[in-house]
Amino acid sequence: MIEATPEAGADPQAAARVFLDRWFGAIVAKDVAECARLRAPGYAATTGGHSLSREEELALIGSDELSLTSVEIEQVVAAPEDGGYALSFRATLRGARQDAELAPVYAGRMIVSAGADASWRGESLHMHKKAAVRTDEAPAQRAAGGLGDRLKRALGRAGADRFRRPSFQEIAYIPYQAREDFALPRTARNDPDPADLPIPPRHLWLGYDYPTTGKAHVRRMLEIAREDGFALASGHRILDLGCGAGRMIRHLKDLAQSCEIWGCDISAEHIFWCKRNLSPPFNFFVNTKVPHLPHRDGSFRFIYCGSLFTHIDDLTDTWLLELCRLLGSDGRAYITIHDAHSLELIEQQRRRLWERVSTSPLFARARHSFDMLTVGRDDGSQVFYDRDYFLRSLETMFEIRSVSPEAYNYQTAILVKPKG
Repeated sequence: MIEATPEAGADPQAAARVFLDRWFGAIVAKDVAECARLRAPGYAATTGGHSLSREEELALIGSDELSLTSVEIEQVVAAPEDGGYALSFRATLRGARQDAELAPVYAGRMIVSAGADASWRGESLHMHKKAAVRTDEAPAQRAAGGLGDRLKRALGRAGADRFRRPSFQEIAYIPYQAREDFALPRTARNDPDPADLPIPPRHLWLGYDYPTTGKAHVRRMLEIAREDGFALASGHRILDLGCGAGRMIRHLKDLAQSCEIWGCDISAEHIFWCKRNLSPPFNFFVNTKVPHLPHRDGSFRFIYCGSLFTHIDDLTDTWLLELCRLLGSDGRAYITIHDAHSLELIEQQRRRLWERVSTSPLFARARHSFDMLTVGRDDGSQVFYDRDYFLRSLETMFEIRSVSPEAYNYQTAILVKPKG
C-alpha cells in the first residue's frame, strides 16, 4: 500500500508533489484500489470538456487500452480558494492503433488538499490535449468490454479519435455505446407525474448542477420573452435545441398540457434517457451536426438554444438560417453565447472553463482581439464571439429584440424575431 501522508513538518508543496508522484505511480501500476483510496469524497474529473464518473475513470485506469508512460510536474502553487494546492503537470499517454502508436501529451491541473488524518487527497482533475507524437512501439492489445466509448469521453473525442478511424455515426452525431451492440430493456409506457420528474444520473449533467440551474435559466428566459411582449400560449409549438438530459425542458411542464414541446440533441445517450423518463409529457429526437431538422418551415413559435452556440463555429450561420426557417413569422428564438463579458466573469470566478481555455496558446494571443475564437475542435469545443460580430451575423436574418448579459450564468442571451 502506498502511503500519501506527509511527514510532520513537511513543506506542504513538497508533500503535494509527493502525492502527485504517488497518484501517477498508482496509475502506471494500474493499482485501481490505490487510485480509489487517494480520491477525496466528491472528487471530480473532467477531460476534453466531459465529466467522468468515478467508476468510469477507475475502469479506464485498470484497462489495457490506455497506458501512462511519463509525467512531468510543472508547478505547484497554493490554491486557498480550493483549500489546498494546484499542481500543473504534463502527462504522456499511449493507446492502441493498427498502423502505429500515438503518444498524445496532455496538460493537467489537479487540486489536492490534506484530509483530517493529514493525508493528501485529490479533489479534482482537469486535463486537455496539448500535442500528439508518434512512437514506433508495438500496438497495445485492445481491451474488451466496451472501454472504447468510455475512452472517448475520458480523453475528449478529438484525442480518442486519433486511436481509430471514426465511423460515419460518430461524425454525424454522438451515438449511444459507439461500436457496440446494445438493447434497450423493455419498459412499460412511462407516464410520470409532471410534478415529480426523475433526475438523470450525474454523468449526464454536462457539468451543470442539474437539479437547480435549469429552473433559474427557464425563469429568466421567459422573463426576457415577456419583456418583449411575447408569451407562450395554448397550441404553440416549442423546441429545445440542444436539450441534453432535459435540464431546462422539464421546467416547461406546466405548458406541456397545452403546447407541443420538443427537445433534441446530438447525444443519443441523453435523448434515450429523456425518451424513457420525460416522455410524456415531452417529445424527443436525436439530431445530427448537419444544420437541418426534420420539421416543416415555420413549425415552431419559440426555439431556445441554451449554451448551444458556445460549441458551434464553422456552421454558425448555417444553423442560424435553420432557426430562421423553423420559426413562424411572429416567433422568437432565444440564443446564449460566450462574449467578452462572459470571459471577464469566467476569469474572475476562476471557473473550470477558465482552466481549459486559458492554457491554449492561441487564446493567450487572441483573447483581446477576435471576432470568433474556438478552443478545442471536438464535441466539447468552447467558442467565444465578439458580441457585435455575432449581432451582425444575426441581423441579416433576424430582428434583434433584446440583448441580456448574464442571463444564463455568465453567458449573454439574445432574443430575436425572423425578419419579414
